[in-house]
Amino acid sequence: MVMFILYYLYSNITEHMITKPVFDALFENYEFIKSNPVSIIMQDMLDILDEKALDKEQETLNKFYLSVQERAKGIDNSEGKQKIVIELYEQFFKNALPKQVAKLGIVYTPIQVVDFILRSVEYVLQERFGLSISDRGVHVLDPFTGTGTFIVQLLRSGIIKKEDLLYKYCNEIHANEIVLLAYYIAAVNIEEAFHDLVGATEYTPFEGIVLTDTFALSENIDEDTGKPLNRDSFLFHQNSERATKQLETDITVIVGNPPYSVGQKSGNDNNQNVAYEHLDSKLARTYVAKSKATLTRNAYDTYIKAFRWATDRIGDNGVVGFVSNGAYLDSVALDGFRQCLVEEFNSVYVFNLRGNQRTSGELSRKEGGKIFGSGSRTPVAITVLVKKKGVKKDGYVRYYDIGDYLSRTDKLNTISHFESIKNIPWKYLTPNDNNDWLNQRNPNFMNFIALGDKKKREKVSVYSDNYSSGLSTNRDVWVYNYSGDKAKENAERMISFYNSERERCHQRFNESVIQGICLSDAKTKATYIQNIRSNDKNKISWSRGLFNRLCKNEIIDANDDSRLVMYRPFCKKNLYYNSSIIEMPSRWKSIYPDKKTENLVICVSGAPIKKGFSVLMTDCIQDLNLLEHSLCMPLYIYDKVNDGYDNELTLFDFLEENIEYKPKYKKRYAISDSALKKFQERYGSRVDKESIFYYIYAVLQSKGYVKAYEDNLSKEMPRIPMLDKFMDYVEVGKELADLHVNYERCIDPAEIGLIIDAVKPDYTVSKMKFKKQGKSVCRDTIIYNEYITISNIPERAYEYVINGKSAIEWIVEKYAVTVEKVSGIVDDPNIYQSSKYIFDLLISVIGVSLKTQDLIDRLPEYKEI
Repeated sequence: MVMFILYYLYSNITEHMITKPVFDALFENYEFIKSNPVSIIMQDMLDILDEKALDKEQETLNKFYLSVQERAKGIDNSEGKQKIVIELYEQFFKNALPKQVAKLGIVYTPIQVVDFILRSVEYVLQERFGLSISDRGVHVLDPFTGTGTFIVQLLRSGIIKKEDLLYKYCNEIHANEIVLLAYYIAAVNIEEAFHDLVGATEYTPFEGIVLTDTFALSENIDEDTGKPLNRDSFLFHQNSERATKQLETDITVIVGNPPYSVGQKSGNDNNQNVAYEHLDSKLARTYVAKSKATLTRNAYDTYIKAFRWATDRIGDNGVVGFVSNGAYLDSVALDGFRQCLVEEFNSVYVFNLRGNQRTSGELSRKEGGKIFGSGSRTPVAITVLVKKKGVKKDGYVRYYDIGDYLSRTDKLNTISHFESIKNIPWKYLTPNDNNDWLNQRNPNFMNFIALGDKKKREKVSVYSDNYSSGLSTNRDVWVYNYSGDKAKENAERMISFYNSERERCHQRFNESVIQGICLSDAKTKATYIQNIRSNDKNKISWSRGLFNRLCKNEIIDANDDSRLVMYRPFCKKNLYYNSSIIEMPSRWKSIYPDKKTENLVICVSGAPIKKGFSVLMTDCIQDLNLLEHSLCMPLYIYDKVNDGYDNELTLFDFLEENIEYKPKYKKRYAISDSALKKFQERYGSRVDKESIFYYIYAVLQSKGYVKAYEDNLSKEMPRIPMLDKFMDYVEVGKELADLHVNYERCIDPAEIGLIIDAVKPDYTVSKMKFKKQGKSVCRDTIIYNEYITISNIPERAYEYVINGKSAIEWIVEKYAVTVEKVSGIVDDPNIYQSSKYIFDLLISVIGVSLKTQDLIDRLPEYKEI
């Protein structure tokens, strides 16, 4: 707790120190700094510090302050000054506090979106409640106010009558902000806007703004007094009084842009999102409890928490208007959330602004421009929710999709054109049994045999628990490499650093316990070690598993085990195979117990899928990201019989040093007996488990199957239908398997009509690229390197798409020399095999792509029986 308080003070004082001169430059003689309760306390603390110790830092900032003063010259209106402040705010956070941006999901909301939400909320209040925001008793709260844009635009919108403006400003408009710099900017922006509107000559502070974590504020309520146990109250008495007043107020309208963050991307960031016990518990009892999804991590995304919090905060009557991440509209993990929105609100309005840049190719272009510019890559949606006690709930969703291929400017113009939800031509969506709103699943899918079922929910499944997810390391750059020697060198360097950190951290912790600085319990130890461990990405990549090993003081030993892994489609890499530094080894030890094990594995995309359903067979371990969330179905499972000690060995044999003891395994088919029985009932006794395996591989590539059940496949594991002409599917499945497993077989370029222009027989690759004519990409020609060009590539070859890209594009992208930015680790595909390997591989994959299309076209007409 002491460490948290010191850090909180330090970060806030630093922000105050940097911010004050900016405000002095833009708002000369402004009363805010002297009257705001938080600013007063911060300045008092800053005055206590030895200013001489900050001289060096101050010199660095002086040029920045002079540039602000220069830019502010001649700007005498609040809007102009606010624009400068907001730009400074965005740039400051992006460059100075990137972790805070990631943790809080800071993005600036376009004015067009803000105005649309405010007008929509006003329309709903009038239409459903006979009220206006201008009316007394209608309290408005922006819980994540950022730079105060929603409140500023509300004051300027004309929604509040001029005669009501002073009263609303002083009594019924509220805003919260957790970041000190943003809090300052929001307060000044709101106050400046108000003073301009009323022509005030005397300073009237905006007392509706609170420096607080909105979620934590609602968490920490003393059950006896009803007052907040605000973490900031020991510092800011007046701020705490404002928080108490807000908590005691009934809120009618909540508007804003909730933070987007779901959690840190890297264990090295030490930047986890905050947990909220009561809010998270309520979310678990509602959104998560009603979900059918296996993985529900996304249900704890901060913006989803914001919806849960707002739903409860408005009580039985009120309106919520948010612009947020729009992934919830079709997310598998958020089916329970969608169900609750329809059940808990009378009416739900959703304006889908699209812009999902976590897609690729044509799908990405269809999504169009990003509403938040570079601030977010997620899809965006405006959601307006209405709750009125005693009125029947609609049971459906009013939905509008802004359209395909629209630029950011086009989208903002469309939003402005509609003005509010009043003018939108809504489409009415009725949720199905799966709580799908968009891309509703075909119910016939449930009649098929489940491909996998580890939870034993199905009477029959092809695989019970004899399958695996793809292998996930959480530190690819350290353990994967085209060079096996480099993979070993990099991994063992990291292991050595881990072991030294383990010794250092535990020694420091033990000394602290002895000195009485901290307790010796496991939770205290974990927190202490987390704060003192090195997060140098040049030396180590942390993950939850590795950190747990560190806390347990586990030594990690190096080993000599390496494996070939299908890392991406038709791209193998060497893996340093040490389970201590592989975050999720999954079941691969029972699929490929050693290097010599023979097996075949069908890899399918695992839900949720954004890049289109794919399937690929390999004869080696598969990475989790080979396809989306790879699920891997083996032909065989290897059960360990013993640890390698032969029963015939005597006690004296164990004394011999040269005897090597290897575990023994028994091979069996992984497909279940119940599935075999089901198939034999339909197709006869000639069917065996191996034929089922190849049948599945063919069916999953059938155009008829994928088209009919595209929405199902994007949201759940495949199911296998019984189709006419079983053996025809088996035969094509075998040919596809042979083609894809043996994709490295060399072919003559002339066989597939390729033209090779080689000035010099140098096959070294730096980065392949497609030929360009002006701005257009000519995919019929690949510039292999400065000496070799491959042309006359048929466009049909690019139709074989796997995991969102053509197989050819995967080769062009992945077989390039890369240098990881932070660690400096080099990954050079030229040293993987022979000097000509990459060239031969590219030619082979072009041939494989064409042949795959031919084989898929040979499949029988899709006909369920």
